[in-house]
Amino acid sequence: MLCQRKFYELGCVKARIIKEGFSRICSSKNGQNREYRFLWLLCPLFGYAVPIGNPSAPSILEQGCFIPDTSWANLQASYTADWLFQERFIARCSSQELGLRKALFSGSFQVGTLLWNVLERFDLGIEMGSGQFFWRWEQSGKVAISGTVSEGMVWGGRAKLIVFEIRDTTFAIDGHAGGWDWMNGPAASNGIPLLGETHSEMRYWQISVALAQKMALFTPYIGFVANRTRLKIDRLESGVGWLRSLHTIGAFLGCSVSYGRIFFLNVESRGGFEQGVSVTGQIRF
Repeated sequence: MLCQRKFYELGCVKARIIKEGFSRICSSKNGQNREYRFLWLLCPLFGYAVPIGNPSAPSILEQGCFIPDTSWANLQASYTADWLFQERFIARCSSQELGLRKALFSGSFQVGTLLWNVLERFDLGIEMGSGQFFWRWEQSGKVAISGTVSEGMVWGGRAKLIVFEIRDTTFAIDGHAGGWDWMNGPAASNGIPLLGETHSEMRYWQISVALAQKMALFTPYIGFVANRTRLKIDRLESGVGWLRSLHTIGAFLGCSVSYGRIFFLNVESRGGFEQGVSVTGQIRF
């Protein structure tokens, strides 16, 4: 009940922020406060980190739909829905003098992944999807900068290796790299839309280590992740801007449920460099 209430409260906060941002953007007049375009370039924005997943994932599904379990390799596919409650970036160089505070980025994304599994110990995959996000921050002078992003393509590659298994305990290393291209969307200053649409590109990498313990149908896990994200912002009168994530290290925990055949479901929570939860369903062919 406590977890349910917590997720409900977080969902209400996110919904209220998104509603406020959209109403401000839609109800304002064009062509005002153009000077704040430069601040959009310099302010701390958002990052992106994909869910890490269960370190035991390569070996959870022992049987599939079509490929015999005696084969040394098989194909698997997954679909992930992720909800990001908050992500922070840092202002660099001269932008630190602008008095930026209360930066917030929230939203959700959906990613599909195709995986090549080897000997139930190694996964290599490619992923693709899209997302919808809202960002907002305040700065000195009571200026509120906000915007939305609902276009673009999330893409990436991933690899997961089980280093060792001792009885029902698994230790694994996971790596992700990728980005988000063709990000377009409006921005506003104190609810007054800025002229034109911004265009952004993002690149990220992350490495994690985790331990999992199988207990009948359940496989809970916990681990740590290092993430670095870089963001490029252009189509601005002041030129091109680059930003990077504020925090690098974070923790994550989750649990998978499966009979070990064909399908498993995974739920995960992340903290530290960002706060988010994800739900993943994975199938073995």
